[in-house]
Parts: sequence; structure tokens; C-alpha cells
Amino acid sequence: MPLPLNPSPRRQLLLPVLAGLGCAALSALPAQAHGGAGGGVTAGLLHPLLGLDHLLLWLGLGALGSLAGRRWLLWGGGGGAVGVVLGSLGVSLPLAEPLAGLAVTLLGLLLVLLISRGTARAWASTDLPLGGLVAGCCAIHGLLHGAEGSGGTGWWLGLLVSSVALVATGRFGFPLLAGRWQPRLALGLAASGLVLTGLALN
Repeated sequence: MPLPLNPSPRRQLLLPVLAGLGCAALSALPAQAHGGAGGGVTAGLLHPLLGLDHLLLWLGLGALGSLAGRRWLLWGGGGGAVGVVLGSLGVSLPLAEPLAGLAVTLLGLLLVLLISRGTARAWASTDLPLGGLVAGCCAIHGLLHGAEGSGGTGWWLGLLVSSVALVATGRFGFPLLAGRWQPRLALGLAASGLVLTGLALN
């Protein structure tokens, strides 16, 4: 009679299986929702949800804020706003699409770093170079939004509401996760950014 499988190996297999399924899903979905923006409030609300790079970046920013304080949310929001203004003025960045994926990876790795430190909030809230890195990551996405922004006021309002909702979801949802899941999801965020970068380069 075969011996029952130990639950520990099952749990060990679960993460690689989920990671493989996640990568398959990422490769099947559109990596970016970039292009001409149009429509009203509904189109603006859906826009950050249709591009995985935007979706993951704003969720990641919220998670960073939950660990390191709201100052990081201000860094990210300020960087995104500057990017929108520059993009709407016609400023472009070479390889902006792959860089948007790398920005997601950088936020994921930063999350891993903060999780591994016992004094994340006190350390991160005063670290100018890392705050600037967060602002730069969000500025790349803001730049893409600004370049797309042919929509009217309703579209921009919907975009803002949706983006803030994603950040809030990360901010208040990440602390609710069991401790062992936080580093796993942070690593998953970093890996997802690499997948999106590869898709953008193809």
C-alpha cells in the first residue's frame, strides 16, 4: 500500500506550479495598455487595469507604502505626475515600454529589501536615493500615460481614480497577508516585471 504524500512536499511544489501558471498567464495577456487614449470616465477607469505593467506597478507602490510609510507614496505619486506632464508635452524616452517592465521589477526587489529589514519604516522614509528610484519608476509609467492622453477630462479623471484605487489596494491589502506570503509576492512582482520586459522587447 503506497505511503501518503507528506503535506510538506506538496506545499513546496505549490509555489513553483503557481509561478509557472502566472508566467503563462502573463505571456497570454497584453503586457501594456499603451496607445492612443480616448473615451470617457469608464475608459479611463479601465486603462490601468488593462496593462499589467501599470496594474502591478501601482499595486507594488501601495505595498511599499505599507512597509515604509506614506512618504514613499508621495515619492511615487509625485514621480508619476511629473511623468504625465512631460509625456503630455511630447517628451519621449527610448525603450520606454521595456523600462516600464523593469520599473515593476525594481519595485519588487525593493519590497524584498524592505521586508528583510526590521526597521524598514524608519530606514526607508529618510533614504533620498531610494525615494528617487521609486519616483523614477513611477515617472516612466506617467510618461507613457501622458503620451497616450488624447482623452478628455473624464478619461483623465477615471485614470486618476483607478490608479489611486490600485495604490490603496496595495497599501491596505499587503499588510493583511501572512508573513511568509509577503516575500513570495514581492519576488513574484520582480519576476513578473522581467517577463513584461521580455514581452515588450519582442
